[in-house]
Amino acid sequence: MKLAILAEGQFARATAKTAIGVLRYAPFEVVAVIDSTRAGTDAAQHVGVGKGVPVVASVDDAIARGAEAILIGTAAAGGRIADQYRPL
Repeated sequence: MKLAILAEGQFARATAKTAIGVLRYAPFEVVAVIDSTRAGTDAAQHVGVGKGVPVVASVDDAIARGAEAILIGTAAAGGRIADQYRPL
């Protein structure tokens, strides 16, 4: 399965621990990280792992790179999905 990690506005070491774990250990191919605030860069620039994994601006960009599933890569306050993710 080809995976995209959703970390909109939060793709950093302190806020994207789930994303870091997936980039490091998941048996899936990660084809993109979605964070429009860091689009056009490489995942490793921000979290130290995921060299060669592009950070893209949107879900559509991730799908264009072959993403078949999206994983939320940040911890939500109170355990609820952030309102900003719902339109995605």
